[in-house]
Amino acid sequence: MEPISSSSDSSLNENSDEYLEEAEQNMLRAFDKIQKRYGWTDDYVLSIPYSRLMDLFSLIAREEQQEE
Repeated sequence: MEPISSSSDSSLNENSDEYLEEAEQNMLRAFDKIQKRYGWTDDYVLSIPYSRLMDLFSLIAREEQQEE
């Protein structure tokens, strides 16, 4: 079995970086929507259990789709 080494394939790294940047932007937008909707602070949103955050993200996404 060959050892796993860091990839020198720049396209893979660029795609990973792009994916992470997009995921981060999506998460920030979702946080902003939750804060705007409920008037919660960053600290409060960050204290919410992950499963509850996912429920809120899903709820907001469904409502936005229905509005379109």
